[in-house]
Amino acid sequence: MAMLRLRITCLLIAICLSAGACAPKKATVPTPAASMPFETAEKNYLAGNYTAAIEAYEQYLQQTDDGRNRQTALFRLAVSYALRNGSPADLAQARSLFDRLIREYPTTQLADQAKLLSSSVQLVRDLEAGRRQNEEQLQRLSGQVAQILARVDELEKRQEAERNDPLRQAALLQRQGKAKEAAQAYQAYLSTPDAPNRDEAAFRLALLHLTSETGVRDSRQALSLLERIPRDWPDSTYASQARHLISVHREVARLRSQVETQQAELKQLNEALDALKAIDLKRR
Repeated sequence: MAMLRLRITCLLIAICLSAGACAPKKATVPTPAASMPFETAEKNYLAGNYTAAIEAYEQYLQQTDDGRNRQTALFRLAVSYALRNGSPADLAQARSLFDRLIREYPTTQLADQAKLLSSSVQLVRDLEAGRRQNEEQLQRLSGQVAQILARVDELEKRQEAERNDPLRQAALLQRQGKAKEAAQAYQAYLSTPDAPNRDEAAFRLALLHLTSETGVRDSRQALSLLERIPRDWPDSTYASQARHLISVHREVARLRSQVETQQAELKQLNEALDALKAIDLKRR
């Protein structure tokens, strides 16, 4: 994160120190009709209409080899792609254009800015790709949890039909939407030293803490119960499911933390690109 902030800071400092950013506005020089696409592109760029600006800049670059505005057109075309919608295709095109400007105008101030922006755009692409990968993995893990819960639910239905004990009563309370009362019943059963199915009570109580939408939801308590099952009852039929849920829970927590961090970094980079546009507009 510190390196990311340093890159963004360097980017903005480089732009602010560029001669074009501080120079007084030059008198408008009439341009020939051939440069009309450039002027159209500039109007759309200044208005934030990046799709129209992209079309006009590309038309201008295809129609003329005049170097007077070509460097600016390449730079702003790249910025327009970077700011339009942040799609992977647009970001890839933005970086390609920044690299093209660096090749064609290697000793210019805009080339120096393009080097920093090309690196920043690549960071955005990498972060976005990582975020999508993590979200896909989260969906896959959520599916695994849903399958486990479905199997547990099926097992509970069979067990409830076979017995009439405190666990069955707790399960009935849970099905009736009385999560708090169910949690209390499971806890009471779990606290009974000679109760024969305490491993099951711990597992059901852990699931209740994980899935309930009421005030009994407690991920930390659920994790503690799941860890207790394979430790206290290693031969229990619930031990393997508990270990799997522990693994999934920790992976989900890690991925969520990564996604939050990546979203914060993406926000910073997008804010830097917006600041770039604002500073670039002052140059005109």
